[in-house]
Amino acid sequence: MKIDLLSDEVMEAICNNMGIDSGDEDAMKRIQRLSPEEAFERFLTWQGIIGYGYMITRALDNIRLASGEDCPLPDDEVKHD
Repeated sequence: MKIDLLSDEVMEAICNNMGIDSGDEDAMKRIQRLSPEEAFERFLTWQGIIGYGYMITRALDNIRLASGEDCPLPDDEVKHD
């Protein structure tokens, strides 16, 4: 993950959730290795939305698909013709 592209708000929430200091270079490497799903889950958890990351991501992808926006669907949801 390109952590330099994360907003300060998102980075701070992820760091706080992981209990790390944003100035710690080794800790930043841990964040770089997070999947987008895990980073999103950590952000949501810090915001008090616990355990809903996957459901929110799937719902948003579904809404984007219905509106005609491109979005990545998990392999189990790709509709094959």
